[in-house]
Amino acid sequence: MKYLSPDEIRELKEGGYDRVLLEARADSERWESANRLRGRIEDAFAGVTLGDGIGLMEGEGLDDYANAEVLTRLHDQDERTDWHSLTSDDLDSYQSSISFTDGEGMRFHLPAWILAELRDEGIVGLIWSLCRIGPHNEHQFSLLTPEQRSVVRDFLELMRDDPDYTHERAEIDAAIEHIWS
Repeated sequence: MKYLSPDEIRELKEGGYDRVLLEARADSERWESANRLRGRIEDAFAGVTLGDGIGLMEGEGLDDYANAEVLTRLHDQDERTDWHSLTSDDLDSYQSSISFTDGEGMRFHLPAWILAELRDEGIVGLIWSLCRIGPHNEHQFSLLTPEQRSVVRDFLELMRDDPDYTHERAEIDAAIEHIWS
């Protein structure tokens, strides 16, 4: 989901693209909401580290049925202290990790995954993972604070109103009401 910033809208208008201005106005409002959400993400997840949790590489190793020796090596190679250092390429390269991480791993990677989605560089399965929480994966979200859960809810509300997520709207609404309320 790439929202046009006010500067990008101004450039389009100056370039004579008047037919996109109605959509651009809606994009501008979504951009403002996304920008506010970015600040809340930074605040809610400030100082979060991976600790001894499952990181991107280790999660991928679990998905690949790696042996204990390989998993230990991957665990040691994972970024553990600063989720800001995870690039969109990192997140994309290890996107199956979202299904194999634990509570510490989810808390550590979630802000990077959400921010990547807000830049339209997100991973496949983020919305699915946030909307389909049950006995098989609820442990992944057990360490989130009320403030962090609120950020996830607001992220889903933003996605629900995004034209790119029209087909997921009912599922997002149900998750907001039953999981993230």
